[in-house]
Amino acid sequence: MAKAQPKKPTSKAPAKPVELSQGQALIVDLSEVEEMSFENLPKANYPCVIDELTFEYSQNNNPMWRVVLEVERGEYAGRKLFTFITFSEAALPIAKKHISRIAPELLDGPFDPEEVANGGTLLNRRVVARVGIQKYQGEDRNNVKDLFGIDADDDFTQ
Repeated sequence: MAKAQPKKPTSKAPAKPVELSQGQALIVDLSEVEEMSFENLPKANYPCVIDELTFEYSQNNNPMWRVVLEVERGEYAGRKLFTFITFSEAALPIAKKHISRIAPELLDGPFDPEEVANGGTLLNRRVVARVGIQKYQGEDRNNVKDLFGIDADDDFTQ
């Protein structure tokens, strides 16, 4: 029995991983692209700044802040850490703990988490992130276990 001959590609592979010419379709070639991998940060406390703060809803439709932290200095300076502060009724005690440390002025009365996020008032705020390692989908991942505030002029050392 004869084997079917493989079809020849109808378009040749792009010279670059991504090419888009005016009037043509987007062509992506992932054959030469290396997969991204990150070394986990060791368990420790890291001085960080709040690099991004967005208001979103979780998969369970709970309102939350998505917080992106950037390690401020040291061997891991520039690395990003991700955490969430959730505003569901069950999570409010944990949210209050974190907010009391990183933005105590918000404890003075009611606030709208979406307005705080959109206003950018917490961006570049210095914090200490206690980082651990936890399994996620079978792989070790960094996990921000706790947040602590630090003064703008505090010279944090691990």
